[in-house]
Amino acid sequence: MMSRKIGFFIKKLERESGVMVSVKHLKNNLDKAGFPADVCYYTDDSDLLDAVSRSDYQCIDLHVPSFRDDTLEKILSMHDNVVLSIHSTICNLQTEGDAFSRLLRLGSSGIKNLRFTCPSRVECEGLNAITEGNYIYLPNTFSYAVDGNEIRRRISDTCLPLNRPLRISLFCEYRPMKNILTQAAAVAKFAEIYGREVELHVFSPANPNPIFVNMVNICKYKGLDLVVHERMSNEDCFRLQSAMDIGLQVSLSETLSYVAFEQMIQGVPVIGSDSIPFATLNASYSSMPEMCDCICRLLESTDQYRAYCIESYEKAFRFNEESIMNALKAVERMVNRDE
Repeated sequence: MMSRKIGFFIKKLERESGVMVSVKHLKNNLDKAGFPADVCYYTDDSDLLDAVSRSDYQCIDLHVPSFRDDTLEKILSMHDNVVLSIHSTICNLQTEGDAFSRLLRLGSSGIKNLRFTCPSRVECEGLNAITEGNYIYLPNTFSYAVDGNEIRRRISDTCLPLNRPLRISLFCEYRPMKNILTQAAAVAKFAEIYGREVELHVFSPANPNPIFVNMVNICKYKGLDLVVHERMSNEDCFRLQSAMDIGLQVSLSETLSYVAFEQMIQGVPVIGSDSIPFATLNASYSSMPEMCDCICRLLESTDQYRAYCIESYEKAFRFNEESIMNALKAVERMVNRDE
């Protein structure tokens, strides 16, 4: 049996996290390329140490620093090639307790058998500027298989105005960096201009959340139809996103955006901030008028909307291919310890 070159270690959560989805896709792409890899779930620090001690991987890849410093020290004493993979931006890290200061300290510690990955090329450059330069660009955004011919056929059958309410999605966690209230205001403004029924589709919050409450209040005040979906598996979410007409992801900060990507590769145009450079259209996260104007641009005519749908699919398809190629290069570097 071929030995496994790399082990991806992830803390097991009650529900499927974005990190778990990313690593599952990464392993599937490595499998297709014939690159041996395992995904290893652990429950706590003791379980992680036990799993690492029993492994013989060429590279131990720890996803998200969800363990104590002394646990990392023990892992570094066991293995000569350890990589810590983060899935957040500098902007987000500064709000996550001591996460940023911890990474800054570790990245400047001179530990020879510890390196890092980040899923955004520009964030890697930023992190390398303030550490010893040991961050590797490892994409974390990939897709389920899609039928491009079926997507094109569905797009060609689309006609505006639709014989049902327009569906605009805002699928994300209820965090300040997601900029939800400004986007909800843009949808409410657009609904006034559009003159036909508009639905804003969101997920229910995992816990009581003031951002969710205020978004509900905006929709009530402006008479905007709010459709709240219960949380679901990632595969079910992927299917749900294909039923949307437009996606919004005009967030303040993203390493990229799975939600934007998953909608676009199914032919759904997405308006994003410049944190999502591959988005169909980009708007300033601080400008409600820009967001509203972008929605209007997408829907100027049936032909224009279809063109944006095709462009979205093609952009996302190319991005997926590039991400797979770059991920393979990154994992080779991680395993072989190439600089």
